[in-house]
Amino acid sequence: MKRSFPYSAVIGGLLVILVITAATLWMSAGARNATDQAVSTVSTFYLEELAGRRSQVVSRFFESQAEQMQRAVDLMDDRVLSSQDALRQYIGRVESLYGLGLFAVVDEDNVVYTKQTTYMGGSRYEFLSGEQAGEVTITTASLYGAGKQICQAVPIRDRTFLGKKLKTCFIEINMEDIVSLLAFDTEDNGTHFSLYYRNGVNLTGLDFGPVGKKSNLLREMRTYLTGDQWTVLSGQFTNEEAGEVHFTHSGNKQILYYSPIPDADWMFTVLIPENLIYDKIAGIKDQT
Repeated sequence: MKRSFPYSAVIGGLLVILVITAATLWMSAGARNATDQAVSTVSTFYLEELAGRRSQVVSRFFESQAEQMQRAVDLMDDRVLSSQDALRQYIGRVESLYGLGLFAVVDEDNVVYTKQTTYMGGSRYEFLSGEQAGEVTITTASLYGAGKQICQAVPIRDRTFLGKKLKTCFIEINMEDIVSLLAFDTEDNGTHFSLYYRNGVNLTGLDFGPVGKKSNLLREMRTYLTGDQWTVLSGQFTNEEAGEVHFTHSGNKQILYYSPIPDADWMFTVLIPENLIYDKIAGIKDQT
């Protein structure tokens, strides 16, 4: 009995060491899994916050522009609408007062009045179609061979000019102005942003990671996503729903997050390398 004691002690000690080692490995694996989950959670939170704030900035900008146009319409009295010269002078004052590049008024025959000229706008502007003229609209067009322009229109009610009912007024906004509202400092860290139509067409002319500036986002992403992932992405784009997908490009894991811009039929997109956030948490993981 006395001889068996050392063997029992050794075996017991080995069992204790084995249990401690197994527990340590289990806890280490748990820490790694927790870190990966934290990276995913932080990434989603960061992208939601980033996209949400940028979307709100653009939405507030359009709301402000619509309010300014409505005030301009409310101040149109009989004196302003007495002649083309009076209307053009008023349009010029509105542009100067609100800092607008172009402000125009349209009558029921789609005749467009600006501070300098008059022309037919039915074939030039999509929002002048009968289906859209009765509400606030935001559309895009390439005008006069220049870059993409945004046309924001507000309906006009209870106003006539030269015997014709006025139906809407609109402003033209350079796409570059919207891009400047969305821009953020990427610090050359591989983060990209852009604006897309719901069908995947690029509005901004900006490269978006592996997707070229002239490429359709939805078509290009077929290369990097599984069939199920692509179905979710295209469905959420079509329905203007926020979401995210994870994919690998050139051996690097990427996160694509997208969020709708209210009332504009656009999707704001952000592409961020997954390791950008993982590296920030790496020190905490090692300490754990």
